[in-house]
Amino acid sequence: MYVSRDILEKMSSATHFTREVGMNMTALAELLSTVSDTIFTVQFKKQVNKEAAEKLLKSTSAADLKNKAKVAEIAKQFVEGEPCTMICHLVEAENNLGRSVAIDLTAPGDNKFRQIDHRTIESITYNNVKYILKKGAKKAEEEEEKKKGEPKWDTSKLAVGNWFSGTSYFTTKDIHGDEVTTTSNGTEVTVSKDILTYEMHNASVYKKEEKLALTKVVKILKDAHSTAFTVCFNCKVDEKSVQEKLDAATDADLKDPKAFAKTLLLGRESTVTGRLVSTEGKLGRSLVLGLERGNQWVLVDHRSINWLIFKNVKYIVQ
Repeated sequence: MYVSRDILEKMSSATHFTREVGMNMTALAELLSTVSDTIFTVQFKKQVNKEAAEKLLKSTSAADLKNKAKVAEIAKQFVEGEPCTMICHLVEAENNLGRSVAIDLTAPGDNKFRQIDHRTIESITYNNVKYILKKGAKKAEEEEEKKKGEPKWDTSKLAVGNWFSGTSYFTTKDIHGDEVTTTSNGTEVTVSKDILTYEMHNASVYKKEEKLALTKVVKILKDAHSTAFTVCFNCKVDEKSVQEKLDAATDADLKDPKAFAKTLLLGRESTVTGRLVSTEGKLGRSLVLGLERGNQWVLVDHRSINWLIFKNVKYIVQ
């Protein structure tokens, strides 16, 4: 097909750009979700899947596992993933799981659908601009943590007739009949069992279990607001944990690379009781205040949630 140059000059190019703009991880993910049908180039790292991990293990020998440098190199390959550059257009953004589906226009074969992990995007070239991941950007949670403990309002303006609201969290310390001794923000508070039963939610106890798809469990978590809950998930796999598993590997593990690959790609299971602080849907994670961890900040990966106890129900990911 013949196309004149002036028509091309009015089209968006996935390759050319006149300037570069630095962005943090969240901003790059938000940009990706807005590109619609416009062509773009994205650079990111493919998440290591079971097939790639199995292939890597098949090329690993028992002698390799006795070489510390080789083990470190293998562990790095498991964690970092393979660099990838695609010229594509967007199909769908899964903003609860931090990834998007796109069509890779240069891919061979009929199946051109590919997943882009928002957390590993390094650059997006779109509408004549190249947006690059700018490291060292301040995180939203760090800004919020800095403000913790500061007054929420101008105390010099306190007046009769003012209204106030607040949310408190209690953990049981002792039980005597209908009286329950609890602690809240380091202070002991005695509460009637009736109040706990009829006016509060229990983050640990549940009446029934429900099996739901991951996306539905994530939505419940995102809508939890200030209600306390308990969530079980798998932490992100890091080089240290992979190295430890490789160091402990046996000949039997290498003879069954499929099962061993699954073990290496599964992060440590973690359970936290807390309340929601904020949700980064486009990155597929939420920030939770761990109430039983001395109010530590915990990042919960939406993709690795196993179950959630919330408002008397235990939701199990099926």
